[in-house]
Amino acid sequence: KKMSSSKAAYRLRRELAMIQKERPEFIWVTHKESNVLLWSYLLAPPDDSPYGGGWYWGRLTFKPEYPFAPPSIQMVTPSGRFRPDTKICMSMSDYHPESWNPGWSVATILKGVLSFMLSDELTTGAIETSPYEKRKLAKESIAWNEANTEFCSLFPDFAQIRIEEIARRAQLNHGGVDTSKKPPDGICTEKEERSHKFNILCAQGKFAEASQYIPEQKEACDQTAKEKQLADDAFRAGNVDAAIAAYDRAIAIGLPHCSVLFRNRAAAREKRSSPSDIDIISDCTKAIDIDHALNEPPSRKALLRRADAYFRSGDLKKAQKDLLAAKACPGQDLQSRFERLNSLLFPSDSQHSTLNSSDDGSSASKKKTRRSGSKKKKKERIIRILFRTNYSGG
Repeated sequence: KKMSSSKAAYRLRRELAMIQKERPEFIWVTHKESNVLLWSYLLAPPDDSPYGGGWYWGRLTFKPEYPFAPPSIQMVTPSGRFRPDTKICMSMSDYHPESWNPGWSVATILKGVLSFMLSDELTTGAIETSPYEKRKLAKESIAWNEANTEFCSLFPDFAQIRIEEIARRAQLNHGGVDTSKKPPDGICTEKEERSHKFNILCAQGKFAEASQYIPEQKEACDQTAKEKQLADDAFRAGNVDAAIAAYDRAIAIGLPHCSVLFRNRAAAREKRSSPSDIDIISDCTKAIDIDHALNEPPSRKALLRRADAYFRSGDLKKAQKDLLAAKACPGQDLQSRFERLNSLLFPSDSQHSTLNSSDDGSSASKKKTRRSGSKKKKKERIIRILFRTNYSGG
């Protein structure tokens, strides 16, 4: 194992020297001084991609058996393409050791990561977001990286790298590359902004306003609004089956990002005499995922309904996680449900909050409570002693 580790270190140092001598376009690398198996990379994708203007930091973790075993691949900077700090499933990563080729180099791997980033293929570790969200994160990436102390220690010359890369691209453009169709670095096009506003309004159920941003979707917006109104009326009248059927029809129309429809359908399903927790969890998850894709805070109602469904199905860890997320959300939606779940999932917190919310002049009552508690414990101890005395030995 030690011999294989030294061979990997030798190979990686040689590859680093080769990359520094002839660096691949859009790619920079470094490694930790204390461990040559831990590499960091920087990607600056082409300007005409949704990631133009962005700088993305990631990690390669090599095994001591390299080059006969593949590395794990992660991206740390939020990109809208990969889930931060999560292993990415690729043919060149440790997800697929059977497809690994020892002839591949670090440069080959990182060219593959960049190519995969620019594609739309979904896999483990990848996420799906709008072009607007990708450009927004690209614009924020420099500040995000510079706020991270580990990144700054790995790339202390980050500012100089950016200056040189901007100059290189400007030289290419001056040399005759057509950039007339490229948006400015990190700036969203008008079409993308209109699409993003349309999606936000659809998520909120404001379909009439949404159709003003994409007029060709007006008919779909009108039909969805009509079905939603029928569903809402049926729900308020207590006819949950009719409400669910109308929400189904509204969702089937196919407008994107309608998280409000999934939230409302979950509420209707919850009112059934025999509610299906699986269906409620599914609807709430879809609503929360849509909010996440639009970079909006998740719905407190969806989090609490899902927490309740997880609690009923016995998955207490997920219920606690959703309850904590709901606690961080603004507003007081479903407050009685929140308090009930909080008392069930975090009983010590509930007791603590109850004590804290007692009257200001309650020091005497607190002492009285403690005295009565100690008396109760003493009484219970006496009962246990008597029980052992009278009934021990069977």
